Amino acid sequence: MNRRRGKYRAAGRSVPAALAVFLAAFLFVRAPGVEGATVISCVPPGAPAEDAELTRALNLLLSYRLEAFPDFPLVDESAAAVTAELSTEKLWRGDEKELEKAFRAMGAAHVALGRHRASHGKITSTVRFHTKKDGAVTADEVVYTGTEADFEAFTSGLFAAFYTLLERRLPHNPEVKFPSAGTLRAFGHFARGAALMEQGNENSALGELEKALREAPRSRDVHYYLGKYYVSRQFQYDRAIGHFQKILEYHPGDAPTLFWLGFTRYAKGDRTGAIAAFEAAKKVKPRDPDILSYLGALYAEEGDFAGAAENYGKALESSPRNALMWYQLASVYAKSGMKDAALDALDRCLELEADVFLGMVLHDADFAGWKKDADFSAMIKRHGK
Repeated sequence: MNRRRGKYRAAGRSVPAALAVFLAAFLFVRAPGVEGATVISCVPPGAPAEDAELTRALNLLLSYRLEAFPDFPLVDESAAAVTAELSTEKLWRGDEKELEKAFRAMGAAHVALGRHRASHGKITSTVRFHTKKDGAVTADEVVYTGTEADFEAFTSGLFAAFYTLLERRLPHNPEVKFPSAGTLRAFGHFARGAALMEQGNENSALGELEKALREAPRSRDVHYYLGKYYVSRQFQYDRAIGHFQKILEYHPGDAPTLFWLGFTRYAKGDRTGAIAAFEAAKKVKPRDPDILSYLGALYAEEGDFAGAAENYGKALESSPRNALMWYQLASVYAKSGMKDAALDALDRCLELEADVFLGMVLHDADFAGWKKDADFSAMIKRHGK
């Protein structure tokens, strides 16, 4: 998805207006300073195609498990476009310049590198987790082995080892329990489906993913993948909701699924259902800026400006360099008649991204009555016009 002068398109289709607003916000959320994380696949040169497929699929599942941690914002899977510009071999070797480039490109404080290989019935997984704090980068590593014959035990053990690593970084997070990746047969269909989808072969990909569901009808990961696919690429909201609700039958506190259920209900025009889903996700991840910012937008649309301001304010505690959220907070304050608070929020927005938002401020009806106001004029002048 590309942003071009405020117009959004996906897969050759016009995006519905309501969904465009949410997707626009999603593009801005991954701002510098957010304690987010991403997983990058580091496939060695000359690796067998099977190992490349295994690596990308297992790393996708690791990213899903990162999302379940309360202190991590939702992982942005559009990162694949960014990682194409990085040298994964340099990253794997711990090259400081390449790691710095990755932190900057992802706008995250944590970068996990995953490499997985299978040989003679044995699977070896290595995950290197890099954290940047106060300019210094620290690293942890997990190496885990198992067998293809007992794939469920292998993935359960790998995920447990990964969580142990995360708990060293985030000691105040509660224990997170997540299902295994299922049987090797189901995972194989999932991995092939994800690879085919990445190649643009959607029909064949969906065939593999449906085979995965036939093998494992309660697979959290396959339902999650398909739900996101149907809402973000096909705009088939009822099908997406069906997949998300299937997950919640067995995992009612699954915050990432609740997030996407809220997203889908909003796109469908069901604001009440969207708010309920986002509020449920917020109980599990109370500091997540994505969840909070979407609640802010929804409450603003409902005319509950106090609720909107509360959620935007909490989101900005986790994401203080998110210019869009400062702009949205300013709009809420303006509609509430709180001019001084609105000007303070606009000032913070323009300090961060005046080149993007200055023209919007000058033409936004929410601020139109202030054009002759001395404080407003001084702020505009200070930021470039």
